[in-house]
Amino acid sequence: FLAGIFVFPSLDRRGLASFSLEKFYRLVIPYVVGVFILVPPQTYGRYLAKGDGSLNFWDYYTQTYLWDDVWSSGFWFLGYLLIMTSGIVLLRSIWPTSIKLLGRLVSWMFEKPLKGYLFFFCLSALCIGSGYLYWGPLWVKFFTSLSVRGERLVEKIFYFSIGIGFAQAHFFSRPEFLQKLGTHWKKAFMLALLAGVLYISFAINYFYDGAYNYEFLRFRLHGGGSFDQALEVLKESAPMVLCRTTLLAFFMTS
Repeated sequence: FLAGIFVFPSLDRRGLASFSLEKFYRLVIPYVVGVFILVPPQTYGRYLAKGDGSLNFWDYYTQTYLWDDVWSSGFWFLGYLLIMTSGIVLLRSIWPTSIKLLGRLVSWMFEKPLKGYLFFFCLSALCIGSGYLYWGPLWVKFFTSLSVRGERLVEKIFYFSIGIGFAQAHFFSRPEFLQKLGTHWKKAFMLALLAGVLYISFAINYFYDGAYNYEFLRFRLHGGGSFDQALEVLKESAPMVLCRTTLLAFFMTS
């Protein structure tokens, strides 16, 4: 969300060349350093833990890691953010109206607070819940050096897009918005705290009772079956998962 807010203000202020250079310094260089310098010692430790210590670190790095075991680890978001940023800049150049539509959508969400929040919450719950059911803990490989957590794939695009719309709606230049933010931030903080407590409590208490159920993922990875079979698996495994992911959406949107 925050990353999306600053994309076009920065691009319009700096120009494309300066903006691209900034992203290179802030996203590309840290990503390359992380993936190719900081992560390999971690994966080498995992390699040793498997009981195969036939290669020293340098041989493992040059013969295995660079060819077959590149992992983005916690740096995946930098790479994914670069892809989303490049994509939204390209989209504006091809279809400028799409960005204006995002601004109008976010303006409507704030002008109609109840409907806007329900829309935001429901779409968040849909993105998070469907992402977890379909991908679970799996990583989706984009390139050899970039894998993205599958359950976060759609969710990150959604929040990034809302951030883009927020900037297009120029809320930071609206006195009434800043006044409401200053007046109600304590209520918003308490709501977020409550949502966090509810989510953590549910996730811990029902950890072994289906809150992190992967049955539909296993069903899909083992070849799946008919629509009726898939529906049956979802009926058995999805309710507890969706309760948890819905509470997570409540926390994320509070």
